[in-house]
Order: sequence, then C-alpha cells, then structure tokens
Amino acid sequence: MVNALIYKPLPAFSVHTVVFKSRDTAMPSPESSLLQSWHTNADAWIEAIRSGAIESRQQVTDQAILLAIMGRQPQRVLDLGCGEGWLLRALADRGIEAVGVDGDARLIEAARLAGAARVHVASYEALVDGKVDIGRDYNLVCANFSLLHQDIIPLLAAMNALLVPTGVVVIQTLHPWSVAAGDYQDGWREESFAGFKGQWQPMPWYFRTLSSWLNALDMAGFQLAGLQEPQHPQSPVPQSLLMVAERR
Repeated sequence: MVNALIYKPLPAFSVHTVVFKSRDTAMPSPESSLLQSWHTNADAWIEAIRSGAIESRQQVTDQAILLAIMGRQPQRVLDLGCGEGWLLRALADRGIEAVGVDGDARLIEAARLAGAARVHVASYEALVDGKVDIGRDYNLVCANFSLLHQDIIPLLAAMNALLVPTGVVVIQTLHPWSVAAGDYQDGWREESFAGFKGQWQPMPWYFRTLSSWLNALDMAGFQLAGLQEPQHPQSPVPQSLLMVAERR
C-alpha cells in the first residue's frame, strides 16, 4: 500500500514465521495442511483474483509473468498450479495453447467454467509419480506463486521431462528478501490472509532463500537463464522474484 509519505511493499501475502514442532501421527503434515487450506479457501481465492483485490498482482506481478512468458514466444504452455485460470485465459487471448493443472477441484471447475478447455486436477505428488497424463512436449512450464511446499526438486524434475529439448520453466514467487522478516533461512512459515476480506484458513508455506531456489533448479536439471525482481516504481522493495531456467 502506498501513501504520500511512506512507501511500503504492495500487499501480496502477509507472512508470519511459524515453527512446526514434532508431531504425532494424528497431526497433519504441513504439506497436507497446505493443500487443505486451498480446498477451504478456493471460493474466497476466486473472488479475490477476479475482483482484482490483490494490489501487487494488479499493478506488478500479473504483467511480469505474462511478459516473461511472451518473451519466450512459446506455442504450448503448462500452467502448474493454475488456480481459477486467469493466466490460461490471458495466454489463450494471445494465441498460445495453454494447459492447466491444479490440486484443487473447485479451482479447476472455476477455470473450466470460465473457458479453459484443457485443465486437470492432480496433486503434485501425482504429477511426480506420473499418475495423471497432462500432456508433454511443452515449450514452457510456468509456476506463478504456486511452488509453496518443501520438496520441489522431484516436481521440477518431472516438469523438466515434459518439456521439449529447448523448453524453459518460468517461476514467479515471493521475493525472499522482501518477506524474510529477519529470518533468512529455509523453513515453514504461515500466511494468515489478514489483509484479505472474507473468511480464510491460514496456509502453511515453505520459505526458501535465493540460493535454495537456484540449487533446486540445478538439481532438477535446469540452468538459470534469467532473473528479475519486478518492482512498482513507488515501492522500495521488489514485489516478487521471477526466474527463467532452461533445460541443461
């Protein structure tokens, strides 16, 4: 939010550090709680996206991911964690064949009803295990604020296998420096959605440093080809981290 005197980062997520202590077998894992939060928050998320309620997306990050994708001139794109499908629609409007996949059936149904013909419901675990056929020979796989769990290397490697030899992955995520809140080390955090209207279930998500992101890409068979820090001209901090990586 920007006022006349003090510039603050535009709201994307209001991040709080959370420590996950030892659990007995009855307690859900952070990963399962993450997926459950999307099930619970699906309708509120659809409303937030379609009403333009997230200022940082409207002013900076939506355009940033579109420009990064269009700069590669892909013919076929896979939107990993497509949500309610806004990016699928934007790409289709620009003549690009776009396929979406998401772990929440409500979000996929919303994407389908809004005109996205090729969308799939699949958990990231199912994608890693190859249990769902979402196509292959993509020129580009994009993940727009959708890599929120801890072990992303197997998923990135699975996406690598779906790309053509010259394919790329485009990832936009929360900027580690902007959201570290003085704790710059990998670990689980919690998003409370405190700045959002409506009823929301808090969401665990996994914070990783820049070096951790780059190491994950390397271990999944990618090499960094471009790095951007999209920023609003009236904000002193970047609104996101955007990486483009090519297959090795």
